Amino acid sequence: MKSKRRIFFAAANLALTLACAALFDPFQKSDGNAPPTVAAESLTQTISTPLTGLTYIIRKNDFSNPDIEIWQFNENGELIKAFEEKKILFGPVFSPDGGQMAYTGFGPDYCTFLANFDSGIVNLLTCGAHRIISWIPAQPNTALANQSFDPYVGSYTGALETISLLDGSIQPLDTTPTWDVAISPDGSLAAYQGLGYPPSSWLYSWESGNAAFNPREFGVNYPYAGSPNWSPDGGKISWGLVNEEGISAVGVFDLESKAGIALHPFEDGSYDMSISDPTVPSATWSPDGRWLALDVCAHGPSQSSLCDSETSGLWIMSADGQSEYQIAGRFSSWSPDSQWIAFVYTDGDLKELRISKPDGSETLRLAQVFDTYFEFNEAWSPDGKYLAFKNEGDEAAVVEAGIWQTISLGESEVNQNPIWHPTGSHLIFIDPNYAIWAAETGNWQLQQLAEVDKPENPDGNTYTSVSLFWHPIILPSFDTLTLPEETNLP
Repeated sequence: MKSKRRIFFAAANLALTLACAALFDPFQKSDGNAPPTVAAESLTQTISTPLTGLTYIIRKNDFSNPDIEIWQFNENGELIKAFEEKKILFGPVFSPDGGQMAYTGFGPDYCTFLANFDSGIVNLLTCGAHRIISWIPAQPNTALANQSFDPYVGSYTGALETISLLDGSIQPLDTTPTWDVAISPDGSLAAYQGLGYPPSSWLYSWESGNAAFNPREFGVNYPYAGSPNWSPDGGKISWGLVNEEGISAVGVFDLESKAGIALHPFEDGSYDMSISDPTVPSATWSPDGRWLALDVCAHGPSQSSLCDSETSGLWIMSADGQSEYQIAGRFSSWSPDSQWIAFVYTDGDLKELRISKPDGSETLRLAQVFDTYFEFNEAWSPDGKYLAFKNEGDEAAVVEAGIWQTISLGESEVNQNPIWHPTGSHLIFIDPNYAIWAAETGNWQLQQLAEVDKPENPDGNTYTSVSLFWHPIILPSFDTLTLPEETNLP
């Protein structure tokens, strides 16, 4: 077995300043006149930068418990199968260095396995529907996990525990069923919400154990918290807050100074206590940690009265509580330098991709797009210079910052979220026939890289999804792995 070969990618410049070419009222009704669109050059069969390390996972046949295959382009540009398994319950989850992978099979004993790509051995760790959440940096041979009380219900219903990656032994950490586990950026703390209503909030430290998180100890007069999210530097944490009357807010807390602040209480009943286990607000941090974006009832009908109120939409709030503003749209993503926020503006059948400054000072209408409540495909390049998306014709397109001109990549439709090479040299996407394409940044010439073997679907009941990512090491071929005797493969 060859030792793992690491891939080093050049760091992308994240300091690009995005210029603004026009100013629009974010609440104005669009006239449908989007910036001009130009066509990319025709298909080419050459590609100037190797796509070594491009990896994709195919999930197919069953939505809840899919079969999986993992494929990767190696250093020679060859596409190899790195892994396959039948009926996956949880996972796969990779270690931070990419050298290990954990997954849990569906049955009959719901066993958890650990693949070590360095040794080429797949070991059985334990059985009983345990889900590995993440590796623990302070304890390299230990993973954070929880055990599902009912595998048919889902993976977030068990109490926290650790699993030894050496012998599979289990160490319970808490007795509270968990929901929304968030690991701090340095891996030292785990924040999580207790399952049920009213929500309970907890912090677990590898040094001192678990403790209840009480917003009132930070000067914030809300008894309940849930949906934790760490700031990018780990210095602060946001929680969704709710009080006894169902009034909700977003709280920002500094664990070191014990200071907290509640951002924009939604006083018209945003937390509907008539709903079984309702969801508390969950905000998304900007990469620089200065702003939070919160969608309010943006994903379709809900029982909450807030969805039909003037408060619904996208709210942008400064983390210090000094400013906030509302956008008539749905959150999509932050630019890497936090200078822009992309969102989908909807007015009847009209759907537009727009971007706005976090302080609301500038808003640009970019293009009409194809969009549903649960699917919007866009991705910023690592340097923030380009924004890739699916246009109204389902085609791949990019818009260049500053110029704000849309470039269509032709007849190649986008089926799932595109990704960029870590250096920004290429845009990778999947078409509806599950072929994988690469477009070279700048000239936008296309090359088809691979075709996914899609299963037959005579009854319309089978399921296929493909997720693309860049893996930090070159994986060995699947046929070189040593599998345990107990496995889901026939």
